[in-house]
Amino acid sequence: MLFNEIQKTALTNNKNKYIKSILIPFSALLITVIITVITYLFKEVTGAYINDNLSGNYLLALRGGRCLYFISAGILAYVFFCAVTTGEEALYSGRAERKKYCFRRFMYWMKPTLSLKAAGLHFILFTLKTFWTIIFFIPVIAVVFVIIATAFSGGIELYLFISLCIGALILSVIGFTFRFIIIQRYFLANYLLVSNPDIGIVQCIKQSINLLEGHIFTVVKFKLSFLPHILACLLILPVFFVYPHYKQSRTIIAKQLIV
Repeated sequence: MLFNEIQKTALTNNKNKYIKSILIPFSALLITVIITVITYLFKEVTGAYINDNLSGNYLLALRGGRCLYFISAGILAYVFFCAVTTGEEALYSGRAERKKYCFRRFMYWMKPTLSLKAAGLHFILFTLKTFWTIIFFIPVIAVVFVIIATAFSGGIELYLFISLCIGALILSVIGFTFRFIIIQRYFLANYLLVSNPDIGIVQCIKQSINLLEGHIFTVVKFKLSFLPHILACLLILPVFFVYPHYKQSRTIIAKQLIV
């Protein structure tokens, strides 16, 4: 299926469902804001006690409890975010298959065990993407280090400074391009998990890499085809259309690549 056909199919699948689709990320954002406000208030209240009233063991206990709360809140927020992301994929997958009660597929991933599994997959994918980012940006880091070291060791000529900056910029573009291409190997991992919740996390990643062998540039071209739509989101209002449309289109092409 061509990209324009994919987008037409996505429009059909999302027909009269755009408001419902955008409510999911906005609800997640609202919950995140509420958690942030509660965390801030907790910090302010406990901070007042730490500064003014307590000392010794009580102070140590309060600081420990405060730290534990921040860590727990951060982990819970991360798990919730991962569950929402995976649940969204399940919802759009149901629409692509013309299934009924797609919202139930979203809620299915709110179960604690499945939420933790989704969080585990996202964490491993984040780690892998971070690894490739570091690998491809090592040359840029080296050039920036040379610029800083030279500047602090006795100055640097203007023409040399400009040349090094241009070189760092070119290396950044090259590094970002290669990084963008290689991480597409993991494009199908989340969809594989949604298709089969019993599959292992590592198996999802391995299958994604295997299935995308020879098809990585198909994913790259698909994402680049949405670049004008994404740029239009700078005007804010197009987000309400582009976000569900892009997510549904991703699901359709993912299903084609999995088959």
